[in-house]
Amino acid sequence: VEGKLLFVCASTNNSTGNMDWTVRAYDARTGALRWQSHFDRAGGFDRATAATIARDRLIVAGDSTTAAGDFDWSVRAYHPRSGALLWEDHFDRAGGDDRAYAVVEAKGIAVAAGHATGPSGDTDWCLRAYNPHTGALLWQDHFDRAGGGDGVWAATAHGGVIIAAGHTASPFGGSDWSVRAHAARTGALRWEDHFDRAGGDDRAQAVAASGTRVFVGGWTTNAQTSTTVKRIWSVRAYEAHSGLLLWEDHFDRAGGHDTDFGIAAGEGLVVAAGRTMDAAGNLDWTVRAYEPRTGTLLWEDHFDRAGGLEEAVAVAIAGGQVIVAGQSANAAGNQDWSVFAYDR
Repeated sequence: VEGKLLFVCASTNNSTGNMDWTVRAYDARTGALRWQSHFDRAGGFDRATAATIARDRLIVAGDSTTAAGDFDWSVRAYHPRSGALLWEDHFDRAGGDDRAYAVVEAKGIAVAAGHATGPSGDTDWCLRAYNPHTGALLWQDHFDRAGGGDGVWAATAHGGVIIAAGHTASPFGGSDWSVRAHAARTGALRWEDHFDRAGGDDRAQAVAASGTRVFVGGWTTNAQTSTTVKRIWSVRAYEAHSGLLLWEDHFDRAGGHDTDFGIAAGEGLVVAAGRTMDAAGNLDWTVRAYEPRTGTLLWEDHFDRAGGLEEAVAVAIAGGQVIVAGQSANAAGNQDWSVFAYDR
């Protein structure tokens, strides 16, 4: 939301059946459509995945399909009031797939985060920082930890620092939970954390900052046997300036696959949202709220609507309420849009 406008970015089907990059601006009070932008680069799949406001510019990040059929990292800047396109950047690092999944503002700089395919063919952790007025590239970071697949799934800003969360290839095989913090103006690395819980695959998928702390959510793999490999709901809290680990929560509800997709912090609360498996083997909508200083669990909610798939994917804290959005299966087996509001 910027002023009285609400911006939504997504992908939509065009008349030929292709998916186009789509941005729509609404009046935040009435829901009236103010403007929209549909971008079809080369007749393929184009997707806008994240947006932020930086220096009176709406900066939208995602990916677009080239004429050769691969995905390029794409960032487009709009005038927030009119929707006029001001500049764009389509980045192809080495001829492979490149995608931006997040974009944030810090110190008047827009930083997009995702992955870019390197010359060796594996994906590298990637951040690119832009001047929001001109689109000039200020700095970039391509991080290849151990020659495997690396990527950023989420990012946030804390003061003048960009905190990115994702996964990197472990030197010992598999992928590790990874968090890296950069100075927004220069790209200098402030701190990083690579977490391997039990030798399997681990992934950070959401990040939020509040006060002096950074909270990261995702999943980690249990100590596996020859017959069982489980994803465990995981939340880790860090000191924002140093990366010191303050507390962590690994939650295995009923011996199945559990994961946290979204996290929010503020108003004296940290809330993680995702899905967990119940004793019957169904995946249920799950929300867990923590005390931010200690990680003490304050409350939780598990929702199974009709025995199908339920998952919460986004969460926000505002005005004394926790708002969670996602999907739930109805009695006919179809997936429905679902939004819940909780008292904090």
